[in-house]
Amino acid sequence: MIGRLAAARTTVDLGGPVMEQLAAAHLVRALDEPLPARLATLRTNRAALLELLRGHLPDWQTPVPAGGLSVWCRLPAPSSTALTVLAPEFGIRLAAGPRFGIGGAFERFLRVPFTLPPEQLETSVLALRAAQDKLNAAPQLRRTLTTAPAVAIA
Repeated sequence: MIGRLAAARTTVDLGGPVMEQLAAAHLVRALDEPLPARLATLRTNRAALLELLRGHLPDWQTPVPAGGLSVWCRLPAPSSTALTVLAPEFGIRLAAGPRFGIGGAFERFLRVPFTLPPEQLETSVLALRAAQDKLNAAPQLRRTLTTAPAVAIA
């Protein structure tokens, strides 16, 4: 029951507590100060993640995102859920693509954030590679979609 309630909350929670909202509003007023440095760091991290993904997981399609803090990787098979189930064995946790859609949408996609420094991104990509290798060795772990979902939300 707790697991179901926690999962349901993420779909209906529209904001944080008032105190955190007030703190965020205060910080937003001073955004010009740290923003350029943060953007430069994120661009470096994004470039490092894309290079790592393309080097270690060449079968994954990894377009350069136009914005945001994540790369949406298109997997060669609908295996996002299986990968996120295996990934904690290798020290990482990610949300499967279907978490961002309905009816099994986005099973071919995995959202990989680039907010960590390049060294940690390398460790994470190597862990993803290990999870992908384990999945490749046991294809029965993959979820099979007989038809593509008709409706999806992002």
